[in-house]
Amino acid sequence: MSRAVRDLVRGLDRAALATNLPGEAGGWPYASLVLVAADHDLSPILLLSDLAEHAKAIAADDRVSLLFDGTHGLDQPLTGPRVTLVGLVAKARAV
Repeated sequence: MSRAVRDLVRGLDRAALATNLPGEAGGWPYASLVLVAADHDLSPILLLSDLAEHAKAIAADDRVSLLFDGTHGLDQPLTGPRVTLVGLVAKARAV
């Protein structure tokens, strides 16, 4: 992973979380704003409420994507830094 990607993920405290809402015909895409931190290996850490729609969606389908958007304030945001991470959600174990 490039240094620019690492710096972007570590430098932002929020991201857009995309999940698949359970339901008819495979569900619908659902995006929401979440607060995020990065673990030492750059794995995203999310604090999610079981009451939130995205938590219900993750319980049914653990595939997600996170969009980190570093384009705030740019005149041409489509030329700015952003990265989407895709993966599976896993609950952290208490230590």
